[in-house]
Amino acid sequence: MRWAICLSLLITSTCLNHLYSQEAPFLFSRVGEEESWGNHSFNDIVQDQHGFVWFATYTGLFKYDGANITSYGLTPSLPNRLKSSRITSLLLDSKHCLWVGTTASGFFRYNYQDDSFTEFAVPGHIRAIVEGKKGVLYIGTDKGIVQLNPEERKAINISKEKWAEEKLNPSQVNALRVDSDGNLWVGHSCGLSKIIWGENKNEVVTFPFNFSE
Repeated sequence: MRWAICLSLLITSTCLNHLYSQEAPFLFSRVGEEESWGNHSFNDIVQDQHGFVWFATYTGLFKYDGANITSYGLTPSLPNRLKSSRITSLLLDSKHCLWVGTTASGFFRYNYQDDSFTEFAVPGHIRAIVEGKKGVLYIGTDKGIVQLNPEERKAINISKEKWAEEKLNPSQVNALRVDSDGNLWVGHSCGLSKIIWGENKNEVVTFPFNFSE
């Protein structure tokens, strides 16, 4: 009796595997016309709470609503607009705010209410954006890490002081991640660093590149 049950289960499993293997393959289709995307160089992609998909490219910021594509590029004649078409990084934070990083032309927050942008003073070529505790943003640039408190509109470069203790001078920050403990991981031109936030003092642990091994 036991072997009959096992055989029945084996046959059922085999039939199910065969059934699922016969499903239609994934189908891909082009979104928009070819000329809509400029040079097709995509640097970042996020989807917001409204279902819009945002694309960062070197020819502007694009929004796709499922049917149409809206382009946001350089429009210096209009107020509250992007000051660059070279978009490098995007972040959708915990408050559903969309943040836009550019190449040495500013850091912006998109305003859904009136389809405009608010600029925040962040110098340098922005390469990465991540959200930390209490809504604080960390922005990786070619000048180090900028810590931004959006509510106070206060931006400070925190990497110079922290890396000076380790005698490091990274020329650029390429990647940022916050782990489950709230520590900030930084990929930069000198290696990988972890910033551990403490009550009285922050600790920096660096794993430098070793090309001799």
